Amino acid sequence: MKNLNKIFLSVALFCLCGCSSQEVNKAELDKQEYVNSISNPENTQIISDVNTRFMTTPETYTIYEVFTGKEFGHGRLILRTDNENRTGVYMFIMFKTYQNNILKGTQIDLYLQTKKSPKVRKFSFVVPENSSLFRELVLGMTGNDAELVDTSILAWKIEVKNPEGKIITQNQSWLWSIENPSKPERQ
Repeated sequence: MKNLNKIFLSVALFCLCGCSSQEVNKAELDKQEYVNSISNPENTQIISDVNTRFMTTPETYTIYEVFTGKEFGHGRLILRTDNENRTGVYMFIMFKTYQNNILKGTQIDLYLQTKKSPKVRKFSFVVPENSSLFRELVLGMTGNDAELVDTSILAWKIEVKNPEGKIITQNQSWLWSIENPSKPERQ
């Protein structure tokens, strides 16, 4: 028993000394955070499902938000084209697994063709701050953009780009893949 205590104490002391002697600079920490993020170096398909729904402002509130006044995503990252207006068309993008981090400055480009607007429209969303542990990305075309889009989406394409502009992952509807849509129009 005494030997077991000595071994345990020695291992604990070794780990403590080893951890305190390492110096990690900010550049290394940033690099490690990027590697552990949604960086997807294998360029595999990490988007598993995409759904669309029109929602009014009251439908976007959760019980948590009613009591605290803070929007609670609970495993979701919610981005809107107009943060002051919540009524609009939302795309719910489900990832195959929980994503560890999505870094500030990550850009999500959404290209849509709808019955209301057959011309391709591009909507860009930028992640305002580092977000962690989410499985679903919710993109809302709200405010004036809600008038340009309806839930009758014919074709769509999503590109997620890291802060440097490199495509991390992308997905598209079947119709988008067989069609060569016109250049996107940004409103």
